[in-house]
Amino acid sequence: MMEIAAIKQQLTLSQVLSYYGLKPDKHLRLHCPFHDDKTPSLQVYYKTHSCYCFSSNCKTHGKPLDVIDFVMY
Repeated sequence: MMEIAAIKQQLTLSQVLSYYGLKPDKHLRLHCPFHDDKTPSLQVYYKTHSCYCFSSNCKTHGKPLDVIDFVMY
């Protein structure tokens, strides 16, 4: 069984987004899949393998998401 730290080390955010068919725009933003989103509010940070939704309507409640959090939500 893999430890969470090992999963985070081997699984990139790019792989997770690709798995779900999500492709950020040229500013690395996309429509947040966790709430009804009219304009892209989820910012992707590839260097840290994390993302953050700037919408107050999001159920992530302003929490930075790593690959594990993204899959859980």
